[in-house]
Amino acid sequence: MVVEDDEEFVAQNRKDSDTTLLFDFNRVKDTIKGLLYDAKLVEHEEKGDLCELLNDSRLRQAVTEVLIEINTPKKIKSHDCLRMLADILRYILTLFVHEKNEYQIDFQLMSSILDSSGFVYIVENRRKTYLTYYMADHGMWTDILAWKECIMMNLNIRMQESNDRLLKRQ
Repeated sequence: MVVEDDEEFVAQNRKDSDTTLLFDFNRVKDTIKGLLYDAKLVEHEEKGDLCELLNDSRLRQAVTEVLIEINTPKKIKSHDCLRMLADILRYILTLFVHEKNEYQIDFQLMSSILDSSGFVYIVENRRKTYLTYYMADHGMWTDILAWKECIMMNLNIRMQESNDRLLKRQ
């Protein structure tokens, strides 16, 4: 009886954990999309909650999914949203610095941050300010080894995608 109860307890906890993870994943994704597309500013307390969620590397995949879609110039409607997005991405880069020794850097996310930061911008006084402006002084940009690995991984993925497209045509 006790073993069956324990198994049910573990199964229910796993189900609850998966449901919570999915809820948090969607919350992270919706928050980033809100900043980018809807000029929906995040309150200070919500930003803290979001950063706490981003400590879980599985939830960072939501950020990757949003950023990877940005492959053309994207004008943001709110300067505050651009700064908030920069703060969140800087936080993720800081997590990478702390996780570096554990080989947990998500190079796909790192690459999507690099790529999208050159596309996302705000126009003020007829002048474009890109997301990179607010992230340029982060120490992660000077980590040459991490960026070399990121660029190599990115090139390998793009070469594989190109090969796959060629094979589909044949």
